[in-house]
Amino acid sequence: MTTSLPPSGTPPIPADAVGLRADARTGTRLGAAAFRYHITRPASWVGLLVLIAIFMAVGIGLDQTLQMALLLTVVLTGIGFMQRRGFARVFGRLYPAGSLHWTRFGSTSMTVAGPTAVSEMSYAGFRDVWSSDAVVVLRSAQSRVIHALPIELVPSSDLAQLRSSIGGGHAAHHG
Repeated sequence: MTTSLPPSGTPPIPADAVGLRADARTGTRLGAAAFRYHITRPASWVGLLVLIAIFMAVGIGLDQTLQMALLLTVVLTGIGFMQRRGFARVFGRLYPAGSLHWTRFGSTSMTVAGPTAVSEMSYAGFRDVWSSDAVVVLRSAQSRVIHALPIELVPSSDLAQLRSSIGGGHAAHHG
């Protein structure tokens, strides 16, 4: 359940919650971590392999294998750069400098609050947990939607609880 908030922003942090005030680097840091998560997904690798196969097939067909390999390197670098910047922009809008965010973990659900909404999310709604040194990513059980939280909002004891609660103890991917 999500409750939209008025422009006044995030509600006060409850005593049993963990809070974070975003700084100018929060969005960039989270975007980079979400990009690392993205490239661990099988669909990313399938797309990459298809692109490599197309470039190499064209290169072999034109007897320009080396040139196509160099072009492929430039194209893949450009795609990676654009995706990483895109993730940073998205997270920059979600975590603008000075914004207040907090989380609270219960036995069956968690509450996430930010400047625009407060959401109560049941652990049963997720199927996987992935974490890195900057972010915790929760994959929705019903769709391809992910929820990314700064690692500061998920203390290690709560991360362990998430891992054991989501998907009935489903093995999680680690970054």
